[in-house]
Amino acid sequence: MLVKNVCEVYRLDEESLSAPGKQQPGAEARAVVAYLSQEAGKPPLTELGRYFHRDPTAISRAAGRLRERLKNDLELATRLKKIKIALMRKSDCQA
Repeated sequence: MLVKNVCEVYRLDEESLSAPGKQQPGAEARAVVAYLSQEAGKPPLTELGRYFHRDPTAISRAAGRLRERLKNDLELATRLKKIKIALMRKSDCQA
């Protein structure tokens, strides 16, 4: 559900997140998934690493860089807020 919501906001397909390279916006979307996963405590970064065909350390670093960017990037913070709201709505509907 998290990956799907991030893809919707970034207007990407899920395969784009697993594509090789560090091209935007796929790299940023992966970092957002990693960041939100760390906040929620699931799925573990090792699982995300397998899903994205990346080393878990790289996933963790991407989340850390995103965390730093959030301090100064209002547009990024707004995107993250949209994703969080969508996730809350979907979890409320399933409850």
